[in-house]
Amino acid sequence: MIFYLGLICILGGIYFLLSNFKVIGKKSEEQTNQPIEAKKIDNLLIRIASVILCLIGIYMIWPNSSDKLPSQSSGSGVASGAAAKGDIRVWSEELKGIITQQCLENGKRTAEEYPELVKDYCKCATDQISQAMTPDEYTQWMEKPKEEQAKIIRPIVQTCVDIMTKLIELTKETQPNKEGIQKK
Repeated sequence: MIFYLGLICILGGIYFLLSNFKVIGKKSEEQTNQPIEAKKIDNLLIRIASVILCLIGIYMIWPNSSDKLPSQSSGSGVASGAAAKGDIRVWSEELKGIITQQCLENGKRTAEEYPELVKDYCKCATDQISQAMTPDEYTQWMEKPKEEQAKIIRPIVQTCVDIMTKLIELTKETQPNKEGIQKK
């Protein structure tokens, strides 16, 4: 939303500048009772306001310093891609790949019958986990017993589980029924 507002500010500033320099808009000289000095001051104010409007727009569009990826810390395991700041949720693609691979290994039985659905589920679960916690938090929680891990992770990936379950149900419904084929 702020991006579009910034874009509008820039475009508005450019429009006012171009119209003030008579590049666009009326080409004819307006006959007013203003002295030349007053017209010069008006033009100067419009140009200053246009430049300020453009600068405000650029400021609104410019990426924030908090959006930039911080330098990676040199740890080991899953936390090695964690950002130096404590609460920033920056995951490297390598770390996401590790979580996805762990997920695929845990879902081998389901993956035998529905390989694409399990891949999509693992990608969804990885995305949800990486949005919900930092790599350090994930590492700490994975060191806990399996029951505690499930209590923490289950709510985070529940939407992915629901989607996969529904897709499996739909896939089962659309597959031809072997008994129905034999009866015909």
